[in-house]
Amino acid sequence: MPNHKTGKQKNPPKPKIPEEAVQGERHLDGDAFWQLSAGSLRNPRKFHGADDLLNALCGYFDWMKSNPLQEAKLVSFQGDSELQDTPKMRAPTLQSLCLYLGIARDTWGCWRRGQWCPEVTLVVNWAEDMMYALKFEAAAGGLLNPNIIARDLGLAERTELTGRDGEPIKTQLDVTKLDSDTMRKLLAARVDNG
Repeated sequence: MPNHKTGKQKNPPKPKIPEEAVQGERHLDGDAFWQLSAGSLRNPRKFHGADDLLNALCGYFDWMKSNPLQEAKLVSFQGDSELQDTPKMRAPTLQSLCLYLGIARDTWGCWRRGQWCPEVTLVVNWAEDMMYALKFEAAAGGLLNPNIIARDLGLAERTELTGRDGEPIKTQLDVTKLDSDTMRKLLAARVDNG
């Protein structure tokens, strides 16, 4: 927004980013996760091969386990009620993984396509398989919402309808094969419906 006195653009205030995030440390708790990714905007993280990336990926999965979401539940016992935090599993996503790693999703895509090195592509595939398995198993066990996870994983229940012997369903009526009583009923229904 321009300053009315000078006509120059005002710079928006920069977010306060913890020094650990700027220096590449990945140890922020729970809801401070956004600070971690904001730090990577100024100082993108560099990886030095597949082992370095694998260690960072393990750090992401450890972070998820150590920082579950918290659901406030009202608990009543002998007439007393209080809110208690209940830990809930975080669903691993490619978006949160990239934020944790301090990289763009385009970078992840380049690694997946083998544009960095083949060893990194193996690690990327392992991470994607791990996220898929974690989400699928957690949804099957009732730890995550099965409907949301099924959509995320591209799973869908499909029913294919076919006619006799797998042929297409016939939608036209062959009136020559109808008996006279059925013909009268159809004509009466047509007249009644105008």
